[in-house]
Amino acid sequence: MKAQVQETKWCYNSLSDPVFSNIILTEFKIINKNTLPWNDAIISVWSDACSNEYVGIGCDTNLSLGYAYCQPNSSQYENTPPAFGFLLLQGPARYTGNVNDTLFSFIPGQNQRKIMIGYKEIKLSSFNMFQNGTLSNGMPHNYGETYMTMQGVKRTGLEWIIPGTNTPTRLPYSGDPESGTGWNQFYAEGYGNRRLLMNFGFLNFNPGDTQTIVVAQIVSQGTNNFNSVTKLKQNSQYVKNVFNQNFSTVSVNDPYGSEVPAGFNLFRN
Repeated sequence: MKAQVQETKWCYNSLSDPVFSNIILTEFKIINKNTLPWNDAIISVWSDACSNEYVGIGCDTNLSLGYAYCQPNSSQYENTPPAFGFLLLQGPARYTGNVNDTLFSFIPGQNQRKIMIGYKEIKLSSFNMFQNGTLSNGMPHNYGETYMTMQGVKRTGLEWIIPGTNTPTRLPYSGDPESGTGWNQFYAEGYGNRRLLMNFGFLNFNPGDTQTIVVAQIVSQGTNNFNSVTKLKQNSQYVKNVFNQNFSTVSVNDPYGSEVPAGFNLFRN
């Protein structure tokens, strides 16, 4: 494909803000270095979510959040296992040509956000789950099956069906575990050795085109495994609000000095 992916990662060590002490932020800048276009491209975030634990997988479509939560009586965390997830803070941009569509693009290290007129942001377009040892929901074996799963269907091309409704969806397990509302994996299938996949598309990349997404990895711990998911969603909304304010509410003060950095630069060695 001749894709160039540039990553910028950063985090905050702020004792006064415990939420931001438990996140890592990543900007992915993807450039088409090919002489040919990529048509109907999809950008995906994949995670091996089990971490030596049996987990349930879910997504929050309003937040563009994919997450995993451990079973109770966890071998590592006992009765208060944390939940973790990937939160989309800035999705790829789709050109509409409509002057009423405005996108504010974040640039790490810059005080100002870039304004893009005639563009709309792509949120979570589909979600997927893989489980070891299953035929229909197992990992894809080749690029064809992988592209199927990136579209939010199973590797065989079959749609996800919401239980009891016979309604197809490309956003499975979008319920709320703590309240028990909607479709939740634990109630239907228990816990397992699982992975998650978040997808953003479709996009057309011409040669030389660049797309940027910003994702936060968040860990949250509540009073039990379900409450940890609720806490994760609350913290995700907080992180999204701070991001939309261009991090103006997060302190970068050095506890060992009085100087506040004005920015950062990356130079060649």
